[in-house]
Amino acid sequence: LQYAHKHRNTMPATLLFLLLSLAVQPAQNSWAQSSEGIAAIVNDDVISRYDLNSRIRFIMFSSRLPNNQKNHQRLKRQVLSGLINERLKLQEAKRKNIKVTRKQVDAAIERVEKRNKLPKGGLLLQFQKNNIDVFSYERQIETDLAWGKIIRREISKSGAVSPAVIEQQIELMRANKGKPEYLVAEIYIPFDAARTSAEFKIIADRIRNQVNRGVRFSNLARSFSQSASAARGGSLGWIREDQLDPALSAVLRNLKRGALSAPTIGTDGYYILQLKNKRIAQGLPGEDSIVSLERIFLPLEPNAQPSTIQNQLNLARSIKSSAQNCQNMKTLGEEIGPNRSGSISDIRISSIAPNLRKLAQTLEIEKASDPIRTDTGILVIMVCNRKPGVDEREIRQRIALSMSEQKAGLLSRRLLRNLRQSAFIDIRK
Repeated sequence: LQYAHKHRNTMPATLLFLLLSLAVQPAQNSWAQSSEGIAAIVNDDVISRYDLNSRIRFIMFSSRLPNNQKNHQRLKRQVLSGLINERLKLQEAKRKNIKVTRKQVDAAIERVEKRNKLPKGGLLLQFQKNNIDVFSYERQIETDLAWGKIIRREISKSGAVSPAVIEQQIELMRANKGKPEYLVAEIYIPFDAARTSAEFKIIADRIRNQVNRGVRFSNLARSFSQSASAARGGSLGWIREDQLDPALSAVLRNLKRGALSAPTIGTDGYYILQLKNKRIAQGLPGEDSIVSLERIFLPLEPNAQPSTIQNQLNLARSIKSSAQNCQNMKTLGEEIGPNRSGSISDIRISSIAPNLRKLAQTLEIEKASDPIRTDTGILVIMVCNRKPGVDEREIRQRIALSMSEQKAGLLSRRLLRNLRQSAFIDIRK
């Protein structure tokens, strides 16, 4: 890219820098000084040993790994594979005449600095203080920005997500109401023709072991995952089992919160999954309506006499028949006494006590309910207002965005796989 040849100041939106204050000693060991020679040739581009060592130091710094020979050797193959992918992406961007400007790179740097509460220029200053090659960092972001433009251009050719696909997703959301949903992050290591599945299993095992030794999952995802989710630290957000490869769904189903899966073979590579949380699906967001209520509560002692209970029931029935609107209910509640009575404004139905949810969802507006017996008394409620939790148009927009992101992820993997299969790649010993 034109930018890459003129500047040695770029960066990837791919690595997390929350711990940039960590000091990493300059690499002065003999193994790190070996920067002469060629590490790999990718079509017409050369990846030097200096490029490789610089990126390894960068990843050790951002991932909080000790800067020593053992970690350097462990990372070498993984990092070189990433650099090869990077060169292929930049070559494709050049072929498609896609350019990344200095202004775009600066804006990306500034976003990372703001996310991590660093002053403008603070990120590059941290690199300089810790002897990290700025160009290695910047080359990654250039690649990210260029590749993102390629994917968006390809996605635009296929047109917007169709209404029929959106309707299908809406029906799936309704059908999965009450079923488990998972908050998941992934690291994806794709296969390629140059190596066996066993070699990729070794890489995936090494990455998993690094997480188990305390390296942040999100840092490793940003460094090594070849999925579109890498830019978000591997986060897939909340997903259902039907949205994953069946082999991955089976693994996810048996994970505990916070647990890490073993490397698992999917259709096109190895996956490492991290289960962050689990919940029961609520269906469409708009179905979790927001209501405002008036309530009158008539307390009863645990050992109340039958006659006392009957008197309170009679009073509750009187309230039901005399309250014509929410103002009447409010006035009656104030006359009877404010103890656990009064208004509740803009509460989601999912937040209401389970025994009252259906009533809050179906009760006619400004019509008092029949008396409701509870463990501690008798309750009469009136729904004053009910509105959807999310506008239907917003729901459709969210679904369309999610489907576009999924399509982008699949397209990104396919394009990169095709580039690797058709490329001349010579990896030097």
